[in-house]
Amino acid sequence: MKIKKIKKIKRIKIDLSSLSKVKKIGYDFLSSCKELTTIDLKSLNNVEEIGDYFLSSCEKLTTIDLQSLKKIKKINNKFLENCKKLQNINFSSFIELEEIGNKVLEHCDALTEINLSSLNKLIKIGNDFLFNCKTKNIIINDLIKLEFIGNDFLCQNTYLEKIDLSSCINLKNIGDSFLSKCYSLTEINLSNCKYLENIGDDFLFQCTKLKILDLSGCINLKKIGDRFLYDCHLNKIICNKKIKDIIDIIPMKKYTCTNIILK
Repeated sequence: MKIKKIKKIKRIKIDLSSLSKVKKIGYDFLSSCKELTTIDLKSLNNVEEIGDYFLSSCEKLTTIDLQSLKKIKKINNKFLENCKKLQNINFSSFIELEEIGNKVLEHCDALTEINLSSLNKLIKIGNDFLFNCKTKNIIINDLIKLEFIGNDFLCQNTYLEKIDLSSCINLKNIGDSFLSKCYSLTEINLSNCKYLENIGDDFLFQCTKLKILDLSGCINLKKIGDRFLYDCHLNKIICNKKIKDIIDIIPMKKYTCTNIILK
């Protein structure tokens, strides 16, 4: 059974209890339900696939229970994009999840913390995952299968202070503008990402408060894009000589570093 679009709804609550046998939900299912404040998805315990724009632009949505969605292997594009009042989200039930699409949490302005540590089968995160959000804390532990992070992953997250990707030991590619214009960011840890080969353009563009960058253990890094540390003034970079040589030839303006520690 496949469910397609439900017409725009203004009711505050929605009963999905009759959908317990549904395996696939099409695109645009509950998007633009402007008055929707909360939703219980517990009856969707057999759903294996959800299309684009599932709850996109539900601007008054504050809470959502995703615990029943244990069979989902992919979160498609704009899953909760533009849910401006969404305060928390728990991905811990997504034990089979392998891929996150584009713009999944873009413009979720009230979302201050997100925990991805349970997604140990996750391989790919698409573009604009938390673009222009106000996330203060993102926990990325034990994503041991993660290989690809798309463009603008945390771009313009002006409240984020630290991020640790050191447990992403199979990470190979980071797209453009990964942490661009994260004005509160002080520290990033990429140590132990030994399979990392490519970092895109504008990686830490205008992260003006950045003090520590740890690239130790990135022994296979081959390419770093333009404007890597544009307008950054660091106290410390930890890396090997090969990475230092790459950094030295990248076109960058307004970049300074007090101490480069070779490991």
